[in-house]
Amino acid sequence: MTRFPVLRDPVDGDDIVQITGYRDLRAVARDWSRFSSDALGRIQIPAEDQTRDFRQYPIESDPPRHIGYRSLIQFLFNKPLDPAYAARIEALVDDMVTRALAAPEVEVVEGFALPLQSRALAHLLGMPQSEADRWIGWGLHAFRTEAGYDLVRARHLVEYLQSCLDRAPDLWPDSLFAFLRDARIDGRPLTRDEQMGYSHLVFAGGRDTVIRLISGGLAHLAQTPEALARLRADPALAATATEELVRYLSPLPLLGRICRHDTDLDGQPIAAGQRLALCFAQANRDPDIFPDPDRLQIDRRPNPHVGFGSGPHSCPGSGHARLLSRTVLLAIARRVQGIAPAPGENATGLGFSRFRIRLT
Repeated sequence: MTRFPVLRDPVDGDDIVQITGYRDLRAVARDWSRFSSDALGRIQIPAEDQTRDFRQYPIESDPPRHIGYRSLIQFLFNKPLDPAYAARIEALVDDMVTRALAAPEVEVVEGFALPLQSRALAHLLGMPQSEADRWIGWGLHAFRTEAGYDLVRARHLVEYLQSCLDRAPDLWPDSLFAFLRDARIDGRPLTRDEQMGYSHLVFAGGRDTVIRLISGGLAHLAQTPEALARLRADPALAATATEELVRYLSPLPLLGRICRHDTDLDGQPIAAGQRLALCFAQANRDPDIFPDPDRLQIDRRPNPHVGFGSGPHSCPGSGHARLLSRTVLLAIARRVQGIAPAPGENATGLGFSRFRIRLT
């Protein structure tokens, strides 16, 4: 029996070798010389090469080129470290909590997590909130439905990003799009495909993952009143609770690599061109690393999860996601006396915890 199970890509039918153990996953994630990310649309599972004809940067590149691509936009992902930026996110979350408290009930995904993610992304990208209203209308994923990829929506996203790049210098001079128009790498301007690759990543790569994290956190507090009481008594737990939510929920459950050449992985031959899946969700439940792994413990320490990836391709937006989660948890603990599931809907879709809650 093979040590590494296989899954089938529902888009193109590829057999993909799954890396599920924590130690194996970290080793493969760091070994970019054998297991590459340098493939257009092929490290995503299901494959995305039918949805676009350009690479996402920086994730679809390998060192040493990856270093330059990632460094170019590191300023964007350092924003959560800025107290003024954190204050804007806190004000946004407070407004969302105020609205939720005033409503008879709120649906945690489309009524809270989705608008919060879109409005926070507008702050991150230097875009007006009027654009965030448009993004909210896209739904839970930029171009995916429960039936699979929607190629019409995928084309509309590409057209929208093209128009943002065209209009940014005049309409949004402080935005990421304007920056990309003027940015240079290796002494040359970015190509249009490179500009599109960065732009596409921030919409397609961080949307549903952040929504899952925020909605999953609210779901846990609604279903576990003692967790809310502990947060209220010790707000410092918001940081450890965020890390545990990332481990437990694994908002990005898996991501791929491509084997560069025939090799051996712990005794199992891996052929050149073989796709592998880094199964973060399963590695985050590895009992050799995480005692009682199927229990969500908001004070879990240590917590060396791989919910934001591992190695050179660890998620560049992890600081933004962490800031959002911590801020929501702190606002709920500070302002909400009770949070409980509302009677009625308790369904799931696209991996989201979808139900209505009541805040008091």
